[in-house]
Amino acid sequence: VDGEVCNFRIDTGSDISLLSGNLVKTYRQRFPVRNYFLKYPTGEEVIVYYKVLARVDVGRHKVEFPFFVADISDDCILGVHFLKKIQLEEIFEK
Repeated sequence: VDGEVCNFRIDTGSDISLLSGNLVKTYRQRFPVRNYFLKYPTGEEVIVYYKVLARVDVGRHKVEFPFFVADISDDCILGVHFLKKIQLEEIFEK
């Protein structure tokens, strides 16, 4: 993500993608989000702070993609919409 190596968790039950606040560079433009809470895969509720566009390189795919930023224990969670963007869901369907 933006040149930083991180471990992705894939969540096919999620239609959004999340980044840990630790991975977001201070110069990145932030889009405000108000009163937004998500249920983390562990069942824990987390506060979403803002939304950013980040460049993601996965294999041969390089895309700029919207992420919500929250204090999560994972580096990044990729939702099904990201998989559709790079057509990775076809692998899971086969």
